[in-house]
Amino acid sequence: MKLLLSTIFLGFLNLSPSYIEADSLPPKTHNGRIIGGSPAYAGQYPFMAAINVQTSNSRLFCVGTVISNEWLVTAGHCVVGAILFTIQLGSNSLSEADSNRLTLATANYVVHPDFNPDTLENDIGLIQFRLPIQFTDFIGATDSLPTSPILEYQNVIGIGWGQTSDSDSSLSDTLNWVLLSAIPNAECRLIYGNQITENMVCASGNFNEGPCLGDSGGPLIHVLNGSRYVLVGISSFISSNGSSRIVGGSEAYTGQFRFAAAINVQTSNSKFFCGGALLTNEWILTAGHCVDGATLFTIQLGSNSLTGDDPNRVTVATSEYILHPDFNPSTLENDVGLIKLRLPVELTNYIDTIHYLPTVPVQVSTNLMAIGWGQQTDGIVQLKQKKGVDL
Repeated sequence: MKLLLSTIFLGFLNLSPSYIEADSLPPKTHNGRIIGGSPAYAGQYPFMAAINVQTSNSRLFCVGTVISNEWLVTAGHCVVGAILFTIQLGSNSLSEADSNRLTLATANYVVHPDFNPDTLENDIGLIQFRLPIQFTDFIGATDSLPTSPILEYQNVIGIGWGQTSDSDSSLSDTLNWVLLSAIPNAECRLIYGNQITENMVCASGNFNEGPCLGDSGGPLIHVLNGSRYVLVGISSFISSNGSSRIVGGSEAYTGQFRFAAAINVQTSNSKFFCGGALLTNEWILTAGHCVDGATLFTIQLGSNSLTGDDPNRVTVATSEYILHPDFNPSTLENDVGLIKLRLPVELTNYIDTIHYLPTVPVQVSTNLMAIGWGQQTDGIVQLKQKKGVDL
């Protein structure tokens, strides 16, 4: 049994409501990059840009796409508050010597005027080079932007230097690409709620393939007639609201995991589902991205089922939470949040607290268990019955 910890669903923002249909894509091999992708060869994607972003108090890595000899496009959250961009063009490697590499710096950017950092609506930014760059065999622009809507289940490519496996959270030194498929927004909303708007599109890969941490701002590319690269989207967010799935797990029996909490989260403009663990009779531990910007939590305790009657179920509501002070929504570093119940909950045979928090680091090869109501298969996206899986 296996829990797919890495991203299955990616949020991309359409550059326009449009996009051109084509069926041709480069051949794919399976050697595990960009979470299940393949290394790019020199000059394969000459429009790719590696961006080191510096703000007044932090640094982060993003990916961008050259669209002209003066401009590149990336995610809006990659440019907001930036004071300096150090950009690498022409090389697939972030560190190895490469005579094709061009490194430049700039501080000029434009963020979409309707960008919303809480919902990531219109998460688009432009970075302007200080001087026009010279195109080469290894540095160039995408061939076009879309002119018609992206189609459901359209084949597309995600590209970036992001995390390549669950066991290693560092950036890949090598540029990687992965074959993805655009999925219907209605299907994506079953996981992410109404935060998925018509200006967004979700893409999924086979098994656990897809862009991951470090791929923010990277392109979603459609290949037209086998050779023309059409930029149809920008990587905006990775798996967050419930996209980790218990595949091949077992249904929990009544009272088996008494600390498990089912949390319906409401923000000012969206609703989504998260899991949590009861720490005390007043506090629930969950992910930081599950509480950030929330206005109301409706929490279910004591029942394995999300629907139907259950006399053991207790449903409570609260709006109090604490977010880890160093939570980074771009990298999901310190992705920890606490929810405070309005009144202490009564502990029963079906509602109880977790026994301990860790006092030492988790050792390699330690047996673990994951618990939740998340998606159970690649083909069915639904939340229904609590399950557990050994890790």
